[in-house]
Amino acid sequence: MGDDGESWVANDSGLVNLSPYFSGLPYVATLFVEGSKLYAGALGTQVYLSEDNGRSWADISGNLPGSAQSGIGLAAVDTSLVVVDDGGVFLSTNDGAGWVNIQENLPNAGIYSFYEADGFVFVQLNDGSVCARPI
Repeated sequence: MGDDGESWVANDSGLVNLSPYFSGLPYVATLFVEGSKLYAGALGTQVYLSEDNGRSWADISGNLPGSAQSGIGLAAVDTSLVVVDDGGVFLSTNDGAGWVNIQENLPNAGIYSFYEADGFVFVQLNDGSVCARPI
């Protein structure tokens, strides 16, 4: 059992994205767990992977395009990883070694939020509409 939140340990070794708000610190916008893998999305379109419960992190951003203007969202399903940011919706099927833009046929409106469920990624656009795509 835990200790009711009395003990916290920093688990950010390898997260090198710097916060625009706190000097010299990593800035993680979102976390996502898939099986034994923990993913962190950092401001500036960076994606990190930890396979040891966050004790160490590896940058798996690779050739991920996108926007450095907002935080990113993450979802993982089996061996697929989806990243959503102001620059689009991107898919990797090899833990970040390569990325493909899967935003084709998505209306040209900014993405406000997104969610993954049952093998689909759902995006809410700034105009209020919702679109879905299988991962």
